[in-house]
Amino acid sequence: MSARFLLPAMGFAAKTYIPDLNGLDSFDGSLFHTAHWPHEPLDLSGKRVGIIGTGATGVQLVQEIGPVAEKLVVFQRSPNCTMPMRQKLSVDGEPDKSGYEDLFPRMKKSRAGFTYPVVTRKAMDDTPEQQQLLFESLWEEGGFAPTHGNYSDFMTNLEANHLFYNFWRDKVRQRLHVDDPELIENLAPRNPPYPFSTKRPSLEQNYYEIFNRNNVSLVALKKNPIDQILTNEVRMEDGTVHELDALILATGFDAITGSFSRVNFRGLKGRSLNEMWKTGTRTYLGMTTSGFPNLFFLYGPQSPTATAIGPVISEIQSDWIIETLVRLRDRGLSRIDPQPAAEQKWGRLTADFCNATLLSHNKTTWYMGGNIPGKQREALSFMGGIPEYQNALNNCHSNDLLGFNFC
Repeated sequence: MSARFLLPAMGFAAKTYIPDLNGLDSFDGSLFHTAHWPHEPLDLSGKRVGIIGTGATGVQLVQEIGPVAEKLVVFQRSPNCTMPMRQKLSVDGEPDKSGYEDLFPRMKKSRAGFTYPVVTRKAMDDTPEQQQLLFESLWEEGGFAPTHGNYSDFMTNLEANHLFYNFWRDKVRQRLHVDDPELIENLAPRNPPYPFSTKRPSLEQNYYEIFNRNNVSLVALKKNPIDQILTNEVRMEDGTVHELDALILATGFDAITGSFSRVNFRGLKGRSLNEMWKTGTRTYLGMTTSGFPNLFFLYGPQSPTATAIGPVISEIQSDWIIETLVRLRDRGLSRIDPQPAAEQKWGRLTADFCNATLLSHNKTTWYMGGNIPGKQREALSFMGGIPEYQNALNNCHSNDLLGFNFC
């Protein structure tokens, strides 16, 4: 099959990550990554279950499996600073679409696709009492309000960020009714394990209440790593043994660039995209890369992939690509390739926006490729916000496809 243009839309979380655990293949019970959940019905009632990982999927699993399992052991690398989902049911079971016509345009004008009220004040502009009032209102709103409706310096000022972390910590600890100081510290540490929201925040409904159950326990892997996995047990470095019937890997993905590594993209002179990106991702506008003419990728690296609502970014990028192809067609052009200088400038801009935030303080987040051993640590997403990104796309079109060579 041949085509003049290639538009891979492979998703940002398509390549699963399975950690290199000693003896993993020897486990004889149910064993699978959450992205490869068994097609046949899986009944974990009365089973001894282990979950490795407490990201978004891990949080959901804990909530569902904890009440039905005989025993649930949660293996946690880092605490998840989750936020209340505040799930709401509609009156008739159908979503209310009456405001969609107004909502969608507003989403494209917001920083991340959310339409929470924008707070222009910095945290220290308010008194402690005013800070608590804002935090309480964001907490009651739930969803992503605490991260996208917070003070303007929430993601740029460590002190402002820690103020909200302390509020979050106290809220979580109020829900833990156990006489187990170590468990409480592992779930909601007194000091922030990382700046709030520099790891992708998950939404929960009763995650912390699950740990009040006698059949649920937590293992902090940084304090007590896994030594070996055997036929029906996980053995820790301190000698503790957890006998299990099922072991579920909620260990996430090689995000954003991982899906590209699964395809052997070849550019001019046979250059391999995988080899070229080994020392750092290079794109122009987060959709093209020099030396690979007529290749446009959607929802990929150095665009607002992980920092904004997916459908909003996908629509913005799709519209821009379509307009670009129409311009090429109308001018009788058949090839377009970004200039290396434009690519380098975009890379610097992406890094600068990231470095201006607290993300640069967290090198283990998948936002920076930090969850994959040996992967280049870098800013994988454009942190400038949707309007800034849209301006860059518009500027390219307004200036005769600025940054591209074409013929």
